[in-house]
Amino acid sequence: MSCSDEEKVESAAYHLRDQAVTWWEMQKTIFGEQRITWVMFRDAFERQYFPATFCLARRQEFLNLKQGDRSVMEYNAEFCRLAEFCPHLVAQDYDRMLQFTQGLAAYIQLRMSGFPGSSYREVLDRALFIEMTQQQVNQEKSKDKQLSQKRGNKGQDLQVTSEGSTRPQKSGRTTDESTSFPKRDRKKDSGGIRCFQCGSKSHLKPDCPLDHSICFYCKLPGHESRECSLKAQLETTKVTFQGDRPTQPWQQRGSQTNQSASR
Repeated sequence: MSCSDEEKVESAAYHLRDQAVTWWEMQKTIFGEQRITWVMFRDAFERQYFPATFCLARRQEFLNLKQGDRSVMEYNAEFCRLAEFCPHLVAQDYDRMLQFTQGLAAYIQLRMSGFPGSSYREVLDRALFIEMTQQQVNQEKSKDKQLSQKRGNKGQDLQVTSEGSTRPQKSGRTTDESTSFPKRDRKKDSGGIRCFQCGSKSHLKPDCPLDHSICFYCKLPGHESRECSLKAQLETTKVTFQGDRPTQPWQQRGSQTNQSASR
Protein backbone atom coordinates (compact mmCIF):
# COMPACT_ATOMS: atom_id res chain seq x y z
CA MET A 1 0.00 0.00 0.00
CA SER A 2 3.11 2.24 -0.07
CA CYS A 3 2.67 3.26 3.57
CA SER A 4 5.26 5.42 5.29
CA ASP A 5 6.96 4.33 8.53
CA GLU A 6 4.63 6.49 10.62
CA GLU A 7 1.55 4.99 8.92
CA LYS A 8 2.85 1.43 9.49
CA VAL A 9 3.32 2.18 13.18
CA GLU A 10 -0.15 3.69 13.47
CA SER A 11 -1.72 0.70 11.67
CA ALA A 12 0.06 -1.81 13.90
CA ALA A 13 -0.82 0.08 17.08
CA TYR A 14 -4.47 0.17 15.98
CA HIS A 15 -4.61 -3.68 16.07
CA LEU A 16 -3.18 -3.98 19.58
CA ARG A 17 -5.54 -5.29 22.27
CA ASP A 18 -5.71 -5.58 26.07
CA GLN A 19 -2.30 -5.46 27.74
CA ALA A 20 -0.56 -4.60 24.47
CA VAL A 21 -2.41 -1.27 24.40
CA THR A 22 -1.10 -0.40 27.86
CA TRP A 23 2.39 -1.46 26.84
CA TRP A 24 2.29 0.80 23.76
CA GLU A 25 1.19 3.86 25.76
CA MET A 26 4.15 3.35 28.10
CA GLN A 27 6.47 2.78 25.14
CA LYS A 28 5.47 6.08 23.51
CA THR A 29 6.43 7.95 26.65
CA ILE A 30 9.83 6.23 26.53
CA PHE A 31 10.36 7.27 22.91
CA GLY A 32 9.36 10.83 23.78
CA GLU A 33 9.16 13.37 21.03
CA GLN A 34 11.42 11.48 18.62
CA ARG A 35 10.06 10.10 15.36
CA ILE A 36 9.04 6.42 15.79
CA THR A 37 9.93 4.34 12.76
CA TRP A 38 8.69 0.89 11.85
CA VAL A 39 12.05 -0.68 12.77
CA MET A 40 11.90 0.91 16.22
CA PHE A 41 8.33 -0.29 16.78
CA ARG A 42 9.13 -3.84 15.68
CA ASP A 43 12.28 -4.12 17.79
CA ALA A 44 10.43 -2.91 20.89
CA PHE A 45 7.49 -5.22 20.22
CA GLU A 46 9.67 -8.29 19.70
CA ARG A 47 11.69 -7.59 22.85
CA GLN A 48 8.46 -7.45 24.81
CA TYR A 49 6.55 -10.40 23.38
CA PHE A 50 9.26 -12.53 21.76
CA PRO A 51 12.07 -12.93 24.30
CA ALA A 52 15.37 -14.54 23.36
CA THR A 53 14.53 -17.85 25.08
CA PHE A 54 11.29 -18.14 23.10
CA CYS A 55 13.01 -17.38 19.80
CA LEU A 56 15.77 -19.89 20.58
CA ALA A 57 13.21 -22.61 21.28
CA ARG A 58 11.39 -21.87 18.01
CA ARG A 59 14.70 -21.89 16.14
CA GLN A 60 15.56 -25.34 17.50
CA GLU A 61 12.07 -26.55 16.65
CA PHE A 62 12.54 -25.28 13.11
CA LEU A 63 15.85 -27.11 12.70
CA ASN A 64 14.31 -30.39 13.96
CA LEU A 65 11.11 -30.08 11.95
CA LYS A 66 10.14 -33.24 10.00
CA GLN A 67 7.12 -34.04 7.88
CA GLY A 68 6.20 -37.17 9.83
CA ASP A 69 2.49 -37.98 9.50
CA ARG A 70 1.65 -34.58 8.03
CA SER A 71 0.78 -34.00 4.43
CA VAL A 72 3.13 -31.93 2.30
CA MET A 73 0.87 -28.88 2.58
CA GLU A 74 0.64 -29.19 6.38
CA TYR A 75 4.40 -29.59 6.62
CA ASN A 76 4.92 -26.54 4.41
CA ALA A 77 2.59 -24.42 6.59
CA GLU A 78 4.47 -25.37 9.77
CA PHE A 79 7.79 -24.79 8.00
CA CYS A 80 6.80 -21.24 7.03
CA ARG A 81 5.45 -20.46 10.51
CA LEU A 82 8.66 -21.45 12.29
CA ALA A 83 10.85 -19.83 9.64
CA GLU A 84 9.58 -16.42 10.79
CA PHE A 85 11.51 -16.84 14.06
CA CYS A 86 14.85 -17.42 12.32
CA PRO A 87 14.76 -15.55 9.00
CA HIS A 88 18.53 -15.52 8.70
CA LEU A 89 18.49 -19.33 8.15
CA VAL A 90 16.21 -19.05 5.12
CA ALA A 91 17.25 -15.66 3.80
CA GLN A 92 18.41 -17.24 0.51
CA ASP A 93 16.03 -19.35 -1.59
CA TYR A 94 18.67 -22.08 -1.89
CA ASP A 95 19.01 -22.37 1.90
CA ARG A 96 15.22 -22.45 2.26
CA MET A 97 15.00 -25.22 -0.36
CA LEU A 98 17.66 -27.37 1.36
CA GLN A 99 16.07 -27.00 4.80
CA PHE A 100 12.65 -27.86 3.42
CA THR A 101 13.94 -30.93 1.55
CA GLN A 102 15.69 -32.34 4.63
CA GLY A 103 12.39 -32.53 6.51
CA LEU A 104 10.38 -34.31 3.81
CA ALA A 105 9.29 -37.92 4.16
CA ALA A 106 11.82 -40.58 3.23
CA TYR A 107 9.93 -41.89 0.18
CA ILE A 108 9.65 -38.36 -1.24
CA GLN A 109 13.35 -37.65 -0.72
CA LEU A 110 14.20 -40.96 -2.38
CA ARG A 111 12.23 -40.12 -5.52
CA MET A 112 13.63 -36.58 -5.64
CA SER A 113 17.24 -37.67 -5.20
CA GLY A 114 17.80 -38.12 -8.94
CA PHE A 115 16.19 -34.81 -9.83
CA PRO A 116 17.55 -32.03 -7.60
CA GLY A 117 15.39 -28.90 -7.62
CA SER A 118 16.64 -25.47 -8.49
CA SER A 119 14.25 -23.47 -6.27
CA TYR A 120 12.07 -23.83 -3.20
CA ARG A 121 8.86 -23.58 -5.23
CA GLU A 122 9.99 -26.29 -7.63
CA VAL A 123 10.80 -28.66 -4.76
CA LEU A 124 7.41 -28.00 -3.18
CA ASP A 125 5.54 -28.70 -6.43
CA ARG A 126 7.50 -31.91 -7.01
CA ALA A 127 6.85 -33.11 -3.46
CA LEU A 128 3.12 -32.50 -3.89
CA PHE A 129 3.12 -34.48 -7.15
CA ILE A 130 4.98 -37.43 -5.59
CA GLU A 131 2.58 -37.45 -2.65
CA MET A 132 -0.45 -37.45 -4.94
CA THR A 133 0.99 -40.33 -6.99
CA GLN A 134 1.70 -42.39 -3.87
CA GLN A 135 -1.86 -41.84 -2.62
CA GLN A 136 -3.24 -43.16 -5.91
CA VAL A 137 -1.02 -46.25 -5.67
CA ASN A 138 -2.19 -46.88 -2.10
CA GLN A 139 -5.81 -46.59 -3.17
CA GLU A 140 -5.31 -49.11 -5.98
CA LYS A 141 -3.63 -51.54 -3.55
CA SER A 142 -6.47 -51.11 -1.09
CA LYS A 143 -9.06 -51.84 -3.77
CA ASP A 144 -7.18 -54.96 -4.92
CA LYS A 145 -6.92 -56.16 -1.32
CA GLN A 146 -10.62 -55.68 -0.70
CA LEU A 147 -11.45 -57.48 -3.95
CA SER A 148 -9.25 -60.45 -3.04
CA GLN A 149 -10.85 -60.61 0.41
CA LYS A 150 -14.32 -60.63 -1.13
CA ARG A 151 -13.31 -63.45 -3.47
CA GLY A 152 -11.84 -65.39 -0.56
CA ASN A 153 -15.01 -64.92 1.47
CA LYS A 154 -17.13 -66.11 -1.45
CA GLY A 155 -14.95 -69.22 -1.78
CA GLN A 156 -15.33 -69.95 1.93
CA ASP A 157 -19.08 -69.49 1.73
CA LEU A 158 -19.27 -71.94 -1.19
CA GLN A 159 -17.14 -74.46 0.71
CA VAL A 160 -19.24 -74.14 3.83
CA THR A 161 -22.41 -74.52 1.77
CA SER A 162 -21.11 -77.63 0.03
CA GLU A 163 -19.99 -79.17 3.30
CA GLY A 164 -23.14 -78.22 5.12
CA SER A 165 -25.33 -79.69 2.39
CA THR A 166 -24.07 -83.21 3.22
CA ARG A 167 -24.28 -82.83 6.99
CA PRO A 168 -27.46 -82.87 9.07
CA GLN A 169 -28.17 -79.59 10.78
CA LYS A 170 -28.32 -79.59 14.56
CA SER A 171 -30.60 -76.59 14.95
CA GLY A 172 -34.07 -75.83 13.69
CA ARG A 173 -35.40 -79.42 13.92
CA THR A 174 -39.07 -80.12 14.46
CA THR A 175 -40.50 -82.64 16.93
CA ASP A 176 -40.77 -85.35 14.27
CA GLU A 177 -37.20 -84.77 13.05
CA SER A 178 -35.79 -85.06 16.58
CA THR A 179 -36.97 -88.70 16.80
CA SER A 180 -35.72 -89.81 13.38
CA PHE A 181 -32.82 -89.18 11.03
CA PRO A 182 -33.29 -87.65 7.59
CA LYS A 183 -33.79 -90.19 4.85
CA ARG A 184 -30.55 -89.25 3.08
CA ASP A 185 -28.60 -89.95 6.27
CA ARG A 186 -30.20 -93.32 6.95
CA LYS A 187 -28.47 -94.91 3.99
CA LYS A 188 -25.21 -93.31 4.95
CA ASP A 189 -25.36 -94.36 8.61
CA SER A 190 -27.06 -97.77 8.14
CA GLY A 191 -23.68 -99.50 8.09
CA GLY A 192 -22.86 -98.52 11.67
CA ILE A 193 -26.37 -98.40 13.26
CA ARG A 194 -28.77 -101.29 13.77
CA CYS A 195 -32.42 -101.52 14.70
CA PHE A 196 -32.91 -101.77 18.48
CA GLN A 197 -36.18 -103.64 17.89
CA CYS A 198 -35.07 -106.62 15.81
CA GLY A 199 -31.28 -106.19 15.45
CA SER A 200 -31.34 -105.70 11.69
CA LYS A 201 -28.77 -103.36 10.08
CA SER A 202 -30.96 -102.54 7.09
CA HIS A 203 -33.21 -100.08 8.90
CA LEU A 204 -33.69 -98.14 12.14
CA LYS A 205 -36.12 -98.69 15.00
CA PRO A 206 -38.77 -96.22 13.74
CA ASP A 207 -38.88 -98.14 10.42
CA CYS A 208 -38.96 -101.66 11.99
CA PRO A 209 -41.92 -103.81 10.77
CA LEU A 210 -42.14 -105.64 14.14
CA ASP A 211 -44.21 -104.23 16.98
CA HIS A 212 -42.23 -106.03 19.72
CA SER A 213 -38.56 -106.58 20.60
CA ILE A 214 -36.71 -109.84 19.91
CA CYS A 215 -33.39 -111.25 21.13
CA PHE A 216 -30.48 -110.19 18.93
CA TYR A 217 -28.81 -113.58 19.58
CA CYS A 218 -31.43 -116.27 19.12
CA LYS A 219 -33.98 -114.12 17.23
CA LEU A 220 -36.78 -115.23 19.56
CA PRO A 221 -39.24 -112.84 21.23
CA GLY A 222 -39.84 -112.48 24.96
CA HIS A 223 -36.35 -111.58 26.22
CA GLU A 224 -33.23 -109.55 25.44
CA SER A 225 -29.81 -110.76 24.38
CA ARG A 226 -28.27 -110.24 27.84
CA GLU A 227 -30.96 -112.58 29.29
CA CYS A 228 -30.69 -115.21 26.52
CA SER A 229 -30.20 -118.72 27.99
CA LEU A 230 -28.89 -120.11 24.69
CA LYS A 231 -26.18 -117.48 24.63
CA ALA A 232 -25.18 -118.31 28.20
CA GLN A 233 -24.96 -122.02 27.43
CA LEU A 234 -22.80 -121.48 24.36
CA GLU A 235 -20.44 -119.17 26.24
CA THR A 236 -19.93 -121.72 29.03
CA THR A 237 -19.08 -124.43 26.51
CA LYS A 238 -16.36 -122.25 25.02
CA VAL A 239 -14.52 -122.14 28.33
CA THR A 240 -11.82 -124.82 28.61
CA PHE A 241 -9.75 -125.67 31.60
CA GLN A 242 -6.00 -126.17 31.74
CA GLY A 243 -5.00 -127.45 35.19
CA ASP A 244 -6.82 -125.41 37.84
CA ARG A 245 -7.15 -122.22 35.77
CA PRO A 246 -9.79 -121.73 33.12
CA THR A 247 -8.54 -120.65 29.75
CA GLN A 248 -10.71 -118.27 27.77
CA PRO A 249 -10.96 -118.57 24.01
CA TRP A 250 -8.96 -115.38 23.50
CA GLN A 251 -6.12 -116.84 25.57
CA GLN A 252 -6.17 -120.02 23.43
CA ARG A 253 -5.97 -117.94 20.28
CA GLY A 254 -3.04 -115.99 21.77
CA SER A 255 -1.11 -119.21 22.48
CA GLN A 256 -1.80 -120.52 19.00
CA THR A 257 -0.52 -117.25 17.54
CA ASN A 258 2.67 -117.48 19.58
CA GLN A 259 3.22 -121.06 18.45
CA SER A 260 2.76 -120.13 14.82
CA ALA A 261 5.14 -117.21 15.22
CA SER A 262 7.83 -119.49 16.73
CA ARG A 263 7.43 -121.97 13.88
